[in-house]
Order: sequence, then C-alpha cells, then structure tokens
Amino acid sequence: MDCLSFPIKFTAGRIKTLPRGSYEYYRQILTLSILTENGEHPITPDFGILDPTFISIEPVDFILNAARFLPEIEITNMNPSLREDGSLSVEFDFRLRN
Repeated sequence: MDCLSFPIKFTAGRIKTLPRGSYEYYRQILTLSILTENGEHPITPDFGILDPTFISIEPVDFILNAARFLPEIEITNMNPSLREDGSLSVEFDFRLRN
C-alpha cells in the first residue's frame, strides 16, 4: 500500500503518494521520525526522538529508532549540524538491507 506524500502535494488532480518500499517512502518516514517527539504519536508513542530544542540530536537515538521501526534499512551516515540562523539541519543516508 502506498502512503501519502508529506507535505501533501497534488499531481494531475490527485494526492501524491509514495510507493511502499521506495527510496522516497523511507526518506519520508525517517524525516518524520526526526520531526516527531517521543510520545507525540498516540498509536506508537516510542516513535520519534527527544526534542532537540535544548539538546543536540544524538545519532545513536536516530539509528536505534530506525532499526526498531524500519528493520529493512540501515542508516549509513547521519550528520546533524547547526545552521547560522540557529536552526538544526540533519542529513542522513541509508540503504536497504539484503
């Protein structure tokens, strides 16, 4: 089953979806895990990471979260950094496990 693209987008009058198992599908789920604080999602309260407002994102927390909820992928690189404007930027790479 496909999932909705976030943010919501429309293509040819339809809501854009991402095919399950595609690179974009996993990238979106991983991005949402960074944007979601633990306890924020009522169905899966362990999904997400600690709020990085006053602490930096710990790569190990992100990797463990990915391993728990997406065992079919492996995080190969993660680089959290602070931008000049004070906002947080997180870059990551992953691959599908065989």
